[in-house]
Amino acid sequence: MKTQLAIAALVACLLLAATASAQDHEIIAPTPEQASLRDLAFKAFGDGDMETAIVMFERSLSIRELNTTWANLGRARWKMGDCAGAVEAYDKAQVGPGDATQAEIGETLRRYRSQLPETCGQLLLECKGEVEVQVDGGERMACPSEPVWVKVGVHEVTAHFAPTPVTREVQVEGGFVREVILAPAAPAPKVEPKIVEPEQPLVVAPAVEPPADEGSALATFGWSTGGVGVVLLGTVVLLDAVRATPAYDLLRDNQDPAQHDSLKADFEDAQAVNQVLFFSGAGFVALGVTLLLADWLSADESDALSILPWISGDQAGVRVRF
Repeated sequence: MKTQLAIAALVACLLLAATASAQDHEIIAPTPEQASLRDLAFKAFGDGDMETAIVMFERSLSIRELNTTWANLGRARWKMGDCAGAVEAYDKAQVGPGDATQAEIGETLRRYRSQLPETCGQLLLECKGEVEVQVDGGERMACPSEPVWVKVGVHEVTAHFAPTPVTREVQVEGGFVREVILAPAAPAPKVEPKIVEPEQPLVVAPAVEPPADEGSALATFGWSTGGVGVVLLGTVVLLDAVRATPAYDLLRDNQDPAQHDSLKADFEDAQAVNQVLFFSGAGFVALGVTLLLADWLSADESDALSILPWISGDQAGVRVRF
């Protein structure tokens, strides 16, 4: 009796296992509406309009889940650069019911997953403490323990530590896992206030102008005086050529006694002017030479010798002080 009961139980278990296996591989046909949405999604996918294809696949899944629809949705998301969304869809296609057998969907998913490293990589976040993180400004989430799929390129990872969030920029390469350590920022060192005693004010001595260089003044006055004398002497030469000499020639060649006195007066006037200019010019030149000589002599003995020119009214002179 016991043997018969054991055989009956074994047969029942085998029937239950066969029934469960049949249910695992049961093929579910899409509804007419799902078939229409699938056709629209395939057309958009072929035209490169991944956004529309994703919308059609998601609308079909809201009616009923099918493993092929999940696989196609993952493929469209991958084309859009949504690596994490693509992996999520592939995982659901792997375990979900649908219109393809497990062997068929498994082969398709292996092919799709092998293409992920072409444009996708992974971020492995190591957080120091419990903290929410964001990747590229997306939705906040608890720090994940598993790698996060992202597309190839530079990404911004933010850990919301209190009181100051920490942000890192990382470069992700296809097919590689990039580890990112997120820790709170070190607190700024506390700076003790330092008491600084006031310094004694500096006493600045008033600037003392150096005494005027008398030698330089002598040289300047000497050159100026000598220059005036040279100009006067030049004027004498010019007036002699244009007035005195012609007047003398006219007086010498004159044969008319009536004009003799007039020509003689003109000659004497010209001669008188030239004499005044000549003596004045010679005096200025002599004074200038004297001043220059005095400046030269007193250059090294300015304390022992002081020579100063003076002018008063119509008189001029040099004062020498030892």
